[in-house]
Amino acid sequence: GGRQNGIMTNYAGGLNFNTDYDGGKSKAGGSYFYNRIEQNVINSLNRVNFLPADPANNLPARSYDFNQDSRTLSTGDNHRVNLTIDHNIDSANSLKLTATATLAQNTQQVNSQSQTFNVDKTLKNKSSRETYNKGQNYSINSNLLWRHKFEKKGRTLSTNFTLNASRNTSDGNQYSTNDFYGTVNTEKIIDQSNNQLSSNQTAGVNFSYTEPLGGRKYLEAGYNYRVNRNEVDREVFNRMNGLQEKDLLLSNQYTSNYTYNRPSLNFRLIRQK
Repeated sequence: GGRQNGIMTNYAGGLNFNTDYDGGKSKAGGSYFYNRIEQNVINSLNRVNFLPADPANNLPARSYDFNQDSRTLSTGDNHRVNLTIDHNIDSANSLKLTATATLAQNTQQVNSQSQTFNVDKTLKNKSSRETYNKGQNYSINSNLLWRHKFEKKGRTLSTNFTLNASRNTSDGNQYSTNDFYGTVNTEKIIDQSNNQLSSNQTAGVNFSYTEPLGGRKYLEAGYNYRVNRNEVDREVFNRMNGLQEKDLLLSNQYTSNYTYNRPSLNFRLIRQK
């Protein structure tokens, strides 16, 4: 990952279990993990910009300054649960279930002030900005595998079911004042809020059949089917003169659906080195 700045505080813990059942023929296991990260960053920036001499306008080499102070407070809470069950139904059939669920919550608050000065050290512009964002993410990934062994050695049939889903929500606001100084002094205020919802669901099934041809040769036939739905809804609002209006340039909404089909046929030959 990238370099972490500021003061970081991290809390973490978890537990797990594993067990055999059905006379030791089957097993199950799982785990839970939690961690929390808190980050406190204070930045102070003082920059000097040097300009070359401009003989055409009779200007010597000169410089102007930019100063900025900011503070960022971030928190993140993460929960993760894993489950695995490997169950032998009988000597020819078995089921294996694996599932992972996660929940993540985060917040971020940023306060910053900046100033830019002219060459003669008079104030050119200044800015003050406050932003706050919070988000939440849910996700689940699951897989169920059924395996069947026929009486003929090497002949197998397996079916794999998958279901994955995620949901992300976030909302935030930004308030900033920007003052510009010159012949005419002007002030621009940005008072903006936003919220976003995105979700994704994927479901699929995969069939695989293996037929032994003798002499370490196998014929494999398979079919994979998958459907996917993705949805995004982002709304941005600007508040002006006490009224809130939707920003159509920054807002976005769409839904996409995909269907995936793939049959396959493979010939496999196993040789010793």
